[in-house]
Amino acid sequence: FTLNNDQAREKKTSLIILNNNRVASPQFAPQGFRVVAIMHAYNEEDIVIPVLKHLIDQGIEIYFVDNWSTDKTYELAQLFLDRGVIGVERFPPEGPTTFYEWERQLKRTEELCQTLEADWFIHHDLDEIRESPWTPMSLKDGIYYIDQMGFNAIDHTVINFFPTNNDYESEGLLHKNFKYFEFGTISGHFLQIKAWKNLHCSIRLSASGGHEAKFDGRKVYPYKFLLKHYPFRSQLQAERKVFDERKPRWNAKERLKGWHTQYDPIKQGDTFLHTPASLECFDETFHQRFIVERLSGVGVVRKPAQMCDSPNMPAPSPGVNLNGNLAEFRGYQEFFLLHKPLRVVANSEILKRKQELLSPLFNSSYLKHRTV
Repeated sequence: FTLNNDQAREKKTSLIILNNNRVASPQFAPQGFRVVAIMHAYNEEDIVIPVLKHLIDQGIEIYFVDNWSTDKTYELAQLFLDRGVIGVERFPPEGPTTFYEWERQLKRTEELCQTLEADWFIHHDLDEIRESPWTPMSLKDGIYYIDQMGFNAIDHTVINFFPTNNDYESEGLLHKNFKYFEFGTISGHFLQIKAWKNLHCSIRLSASGGHEAKFDGRKVYPYKFLLKHYPFRSQLQAERKVFDERKPRWNAKERLKGWHTQYDPIKQGDTFLHTPASLECFDETFHQRFIVERLSGVGVVRKPAQMCDSPNMPAPSPGVNLNGNLAEFRGYQEFFLLHKPLRVVANSEILKRKQELLSPLFNSSYLKHRTV
């Protein structure tokens, strides 16, 4: 059972799974079955060793792409060459860039998928740990099992771990130091198709900002794998990451696509430490308590649209693509109530068309100043 609403938060909704009982039992992956994680990194020296060790213990090989880190991330990754890491490069090849060119890095991953030898690929960040749905099956064995069932892509459920103190020491074991989490609740956390079978075809990863690998004939396994995310490990590390190494380096053109917004609500002086009572404890009961959420994502409450203090701000480079009755929007636009009905602030012909399309979809009786 899982949540049926986000108010009482009682678990009264059931999820029924229809499975083919002719599917073979899980098997160990054969020796020649290869899974390669393509990992991008920038200034994560405190966790590079435990994350690489975890992947290698899970039977996964790593191709490491360093975005010209200024700490020891690159040098530490080199220590694992021929010990599970099959390649280490600095990208872009011409040297460091002023801004964080994420789209270019994703296109590099698309290129590597055409040249590296592997049965499966994983698009992997350095501050992540992945797990299969079956305990204690390894990640490699789990991927092999769904491969045998005829699936060729894997989605993930995201859980974010946060520090409750400043005790983490560099290279420490993540699962022992971080035991409190919350489910990923922003929109990007609900689309995490980041592992796929090598079908020797083109992969489209950059268009989604790295959230979704698209290719012809894709068949996503219905159970989600688990993605444990460790973005912050202490107050000092988090402040350095957000205010020194990320926000000043965001690429303005990529921001216009709606990328790199995850740190927007964070301001100087905010605390990154959480109280245990504000989070869930990850213990031996996790898979029992949250089996539906963990396998399907059903019951994970998404964060609502942000409340807007200045609702008549124009949207940055908004756009709309029309395809019959389907409208796809880029960017965002603030809405506000001006008596009745709900109006869309329009500062261009595109936004006026947007107003025509969106106004009938919103009920002014329950919307206040809201950013959508």
